[in-house]
Amino acid sequence: MEHESNIQKLDFAVLVPQAQRGDSRAVNSLLLSFTPMVRAFKYNSYYVHYLEQDDTEILALMAVNDAIKSFKQHNFHFFATHVKYTIRRQLNIQVQKKKNLFDAELATLDEEGCTSLDALASECYKESISRDERSACLLELVARLPQMQRLVISEVFLRGKSQREVAATLGVTSQSVYCSKKAALDTLRRAFGLRQEGLR
Repeated sequence: MEHESNIQKLDFAVLVPQAQRGDSRAVNSLLLSFTPMVRAFKYNSYYVHYLEQDDTEILALMAVNDAIKSFKQHNFHFFATHVKYTIRRQLNIQVQKKKNLFDAELATLDEEGCTSLDALASECYKESISRDERSACLLELVARLPQMQRLVISEVFLRGKSQREVAATLGVTSQSVYCSKKAALDTLRRAFGLRQEGLR
C-alpha cells in the first residue's frame, strides 16, 4: 500500500508540472489516471443521467463540483479548470449528437410511422391510467380490511417485517399473524378476480 502511495505521489510530481506547461500527454494521463468522474463520463453514467433529467446545467454542475472536490485538496487549480472545461465541452458535444440523431429520426417518419407512434403513446397512456386505477383500488380495499388484517398487511408488505417481528410488535402469536395475512390476501385476490393460491 505504501509503495503504491509513493508511486502515485511520484506521478503527480512529474505529470502536474508537465500539464501546467501545456503537455497534452501529461494532461491526458492525469485525466485518465486520477479522475474517476472522467472515467464515469466515458462510460456514459453522467450522460444517461442527463437523458433522465433533461437538464444540461444540472449535469454540468455535478461534473464541475466533482472535479473541484477531487483536486481542491491537491491545489491543482489549473488541472481542475482543465477538467471542468473538458467535461463541459464533451458533454455538450454528446448531447448535441443525441439531439441531432433524434431530430433525424423524426424527420424520416412518414405518416404511417407517426400514426403508429400516436397509437403507441395512446396505449402507454391507457396502461398508465389503468395502473393508477388499480393502485387506488388496492389502497381502498386495504383500508376497508379489518383492523388486525390491515395492520398485518401494512407491517409485512409496506415495512418489510417478518411475521415474528409483527407478532412481537402487536403482542400476538405468529399463527395469528399468519391467519390475518392469509385472510387479507384472500380478500384482495377475490376483489381482483385472482385464483386462491393460499400462502406458502
